[in-house]
Amino acid sequence: MEQSKGHNSAAEMRLSIYGMERGEWLDLAKWVLRDWGLGPVLSTHNRWIVQVPRLWRIFCLKGNNGAIKRSFQDMLKNLFCPIFEATIYPNKHPEISQLLTHIVAFDSVDDEGTLEAPCNCTRPDAWQSDSNPAYSWQL
Repeated sequence: MEQSKGHNSAAEMRLSIYGMERGEWLDLAKWVLRDWGLGPVLSTHNRWIVQVPRLWRIFCLKGNNGAIKRSFQDMLKNLFCPIFEATIYPNKHPEISQLLTHIVAFDSVDDEGTLEAPCNCTRPDAWQSDSNPAYSWQL
């Protein structure tokens, strides 16, 4: 978790979600709402920004233990399906739904100093390369 001051008096607090596992959003929601040890990490003075590090290289290596290689689509599903499901069915996903009411932005983060590969038109379900998809393509 990182903190920086915005142009108002509210603090911009950053949380990270990696897309490695489907349950990350629920774990994060529980941590923010109640499980971090001192009560909820919520305040009217906080604005939560979720960072999404570009970790495809790690994701594809993590799942490649001789089994079927995972695709970039698998990582995208881990990142976005839980928040879509919590938006559509808030009663089935109350912790994630509540967390989403406190999030004001998403931020894609990576090493901006490295050169990017040209944009590729490979569909996410077919992307199984060990290299990161181009940043512009991921957005």
